Amino acid sequence: MNGNSLSTRFTLTQLLLVLVFQVFAMAMAMHFVVSPLLKAATKDLVSLIALSTQSWAAQTPGQRQHLADQLARDYGLSVEQASVPLVSAPGLMPYGRLLETALRARFGGTANVRVESVIKPRYILDIPTQTGRLRISFLHRRLGTNPYLAITLTLLASATLGVAVAMFLARWLTRPLREFSDAAQQIGAGKSPVITLPHGVAELDSLAHAFNRMAQEVQQLLNNRATLLAGVSHDLRTPITGLRMALELAQDRLEPAEFSLMVRNLEKMNLMIEGYLGFVQPSVSRYQQQTGLRNQQAIELLSWLQQLCGAIKTDSPLQVSGKPLSIIADTFALERAVGNLLHNALRYGIPPIEVSLSCTGNLAVIEVSDRGPGIPETERENVFQPFTRLESSRSLQTGGTGLGLAIVRELCRVHGWQASLHGNQAGGTVARLTLTPVCA
Repeated sequence: MNGNSLSTRFTLTQLLLVLVFQVFAMAMAMHFVVSPLLKAATKDLVSLIALSTQSWAAQTPGQRQHLADQLARDYGLSVEQASVPLVSAPGLMPYGRLLETALRARFGGTANVRVESVIKPRYILDIPTQTGRLRISFLHRRLGTNPYLAITLTLLASATLGVAVAMFLARWLTRPLREFSDAAQQIGAGKSPVITLPHGVAELDSLAHAFNRMAQEVQQLLNNRATLLAGVSHDLRTPITGLRMALELAQDRLEPAEFSLMVRNLEKMNLMIEGYLGFVQPSVSRYQQQTGLRNQQAIELLSWLQQLCGAIKTDSPLQVSGKPLSIIADTFALERAVGNLLHNALRYGIPPIEVSLSCTGNLAVIEVSDRGPGIPETERENVFQPFTRLESSRSLQTGGTGLGLAIVRELCRVHGWQASLHGNQAGGTVARLTLTPVCA
């Protein structure tokens, strides 16, 4: 059980309340019920002891043994003549103090009480009489009470019942919260969950209705975003293509420098459109997953990485290392995620660019390492946000659109992967992509 969970805290709070109430109830019972009964029983016992001492003093030495036997048989009292004064020691039993107080009130301040043994307590009384000190003793069981055992059993029973009831209530109360948590995670994965639990609680029912409405609105917003960006990008490509054709036709009538500048501007616009489409593509992938249109297949990851890196044109070949691993994944999404990490390393890093494949537990891990200037630790999470670049001029000559790592993070969220950036001991950055469990 998690110590920080709501269920655990509720259980402990409920248990504490039960114990506090039990202690309060026991204190009230002791004060208003047990204590008056004990005082009455003590008063009766002291009267019996007074009568016994009087009878003892009135008997001849030969008759006293018969009286002692009768008191032992009928009242559980052991009586004998004391030769040495008894040192008072009532012990831990509260009844010892109560009995000594009552005896001294009846016989004077020289009456003493000693309590011997804890497991089987025995009370020994030293009573002053006209014939000397009389020693009377009896076992605690004569009283018919055992406060320590009663307190222990009561607390144990209360604790057991409190924990059982608290755990039941905690599970009953937190079950809807777990349902909401699971549904919220499904929304993060691009699904549209519906809370259908019959809670029967007005607040939870209202929350369920609001949550279902929010889930539908979020899904509609994602679909609208995908449709809007895809439509705008498609519509922009049509005039861009027309402008490119017009430039080709008018090439002879333009200065070479002007023609080259216009072509570069059109290429930049195309690059920006591809970035926007790339960012919205994971949302389209979500829709495809929901409708069953998937691109999942088994791939041998090491050879796949070698082919991907070999197809990238660069002055310094990419170095791929690792052992063969097989996974089942969306190859299109995986190629875009790894490709974006590679292009980032090539754009901002310094060769050699190293790509390593390893297995941690049952997860495949791809790392892309460079020797560039690196990314400050405080910025490593921020660069996954859309349109975030460490280079702030927004020039396409010194950087991209700021969507590369955002696309990687979005793909990871859709497919259950993880992407993170770390410092390289040799200088530079290590981009780590943790994939689904390996299948071989």
